[in-house]
Amino acid sequence: MPPRSKVRSALFMDIPINNTVIKRGTWYAAAYNEVFLNLEQDIRDGREVETFDRNRLYGAIGYAVRYDLKVQADYMYQSSDTVDKEQLQFSLHHNC
Repeated sequence: MPPRSKVRSALFMDIPINNTVIKRGTWYAAAYNEVFLNLEQDIRDGREVETFDRNRLYGAIGYAVRYDLKVQADYMYQSSDTVDKEQLQFSLHHNC
């Protein structure tokens, strides 16, 4: 069964709170909005899906432990045509 085609678009933003840039010791706010669209509505066997697949809205408070290591407490609201859900997350971000 071949995969269906989707398009995904996102806008990400990190805003430093106690510095002008995000560096070691910086608290920051993070946000993103991500939209998923189905490029194919016919998914075989006579079944169809909507063009809109889901939207993710995300907000977080983060702290830069080092220039390459950040921790965040996150909230994400995800909506689709069939279900909406909320998630609380804790995440670790490491840049090589």
